Amino acid sequence: MKGILLPTDFSNNSLNAIDGAMQIFAKSKCTFFILNVQKATSFISDDLMTATPSMNLYQSLIQTSKKSIDNLIITLKSKYLNLNHKFISIVDFDNFIDATNQLCTLNKIDLVVLGTKGVSGLNQVIFGSNTIKLIRRGVCPMMVIPNNYHFQEFKKSVYLTDYSTAIIENEFKPLTSILKTHDSSLQLLHISKKDKLSFIQKKNRDSLKGHLTNETSTNFFELQDSRFLESIHEFCTFNKVDFLAITQKKRSFFNRLLLGNVSENLTQQISIPLLILRSK
Repeated sequence: MKGILLPTDFSNNSLNAIDGAMQIFAKSKCTFFILNVQKATSFISDDLMTATPSMNLYQSLIQTSKKSIDNLIITLKSKYLNLNHKFISIVDFDNFIDATNQLCTLNKIDLVVLGTKGVSGLNQVIFGSNTIKLIRRGVCPMMVIPNNYHFQEFKKSVYLTDYSTAIIENEFKPLTSILKTHDSSLQLLHISKKDKLSFIQKKNRDSLKGHLTNETSTNFFELQDSRFLESIHEFCTFNKVDFLAITQKKRSFFNRLLLGNVSENLTQQISIPLLILRSK
């Protein structure tokens, strides 16, 4: 990993995600771009009243955020004392998704790391609204770190797949990079109501085997179960999985994970980091 974007609104869950990123990538040489995005409506007139006459409107709006990021960087440097890490502070005055995507493209970001707020009682979804939007519209792979997550080495990792699409070049680079850094084994998990794979699924599975087995120690698991989220939770808990990965699809598999019928049985709230790869 070279460039990692850390959006923050200075909430506890976003700061927890930043702490998680410091530890997950402790052994990697990284440049962390810490981003705070503001809108005009988030400021009140008192903020402008404190501005000096020489300040323009833009400077007066962003000075508080810039100071907060600078203080955060000082804290991170003193807390982790990691010479592998460099920090760049950015404050943008824009829509959150547009600002994040523009920054990813401009700085060739390898990964975006975001925190979660847990389950929404209104929409019954797993992630916060900005996280959901960025998953759907983001241009870069991203890692979602649950609130109150406490880091532990990624000894066992799982990649969820439905074998519906062929391998795309460099799609797995963020995953294999993390696995190598943590010397983690990888378990590929396929969950389906059907007991047989189609011809295309078998072909994609074989291609995936050939690709990933050259990168890390890999095992393959097939589960026939209609309880999708519950099955993921049970598998990860029973196997003491530390890290979860998935490739975003336009429909079906990924939408089932995020937006399926998640009701009274949602005790399987994400408790480990989730890497979301991009399928172009």
